[in-house]
Amino acid sequence: MSQVIPEMGGRRIGAFLRDWAKHAPANTQIVELGTWLGAGTSQMAAGLQSRADDHNIRIHTFDSFTISASSAEKARKQGVEFNEGDDTLPWVREALKSYEPLVEYHKGMLDEQTVWNGEPVSLYVDDATKYPYPFYLCLKKFGPSWIPGKTIVVLMDALIYLKKKDLPAKNIADLRIQHDFVTERPSSFTQVEGFQDTSVAAYRYEGGIDFDALKMPLSPNQRRELKTSRIWA
Repeated sequence: MSQVIPEMGGRRIGAFLRDWAKHAPANTQIVELGTWLGAGTSQMAAGLQSRADDHNIRIHTFDSFTISASSAEKARKQGVEFNEGDDTLPWVREALKSYEPLVEYHKGMLDEQTVWNGEPVSLYVDDATKYPYPFYLCLKKFGPSWIPGKTIVVLMDALIYLKKKDLPAKNIADLRIQHDFVTERPSSFTQVEGFQDTSVAAYRYEGGIDFDALKMPLSPNQRRELKTSRIWA
């Protein structure tokens, strides 16, 4: 089923996602931010499905499950029809039906209302928080559950700024936020090789970050009110 689900990167790095899910430590959880239509989710679920049944791992996938006009067009080009504003969750559930016991869906925006249960996270795939405020917000929610020396952090847009060099500097600064967070903390991350000609970067978290103490960037509303492109107050 995974080969017919429209994708925006999840299938292209499918072997990586399957392998890390297959070898994730038992009794941990996988967190995916940005399900879209489930291509990446299906790859991780296939990795879990290939294991013995006693791993006690589930994929927690977070998304608004409301399709935008541009995303509907991308899906249409891959043979699946949606209209702007459609609820995609029923389609995704059906597409991933064979993996159902392994996947838990969390519908809603990634914002202050997002809740994590505190269970340890062994694989963290972020394909949603491309901008500073939601990225840091999710770090503070999920980061305390990362396991030093174990958790693999996949940032699907960590290097996207390299493909957007024609944008104004203020926009590049926003798009560099994931890359900068990691490179400013070299002792806390070890890069995992395996990606070429993509915007993806992956790291093993080595520990040493007090996520609760992270300073939050300005929110989009604050930036609008201040009429500023600054990230930080």
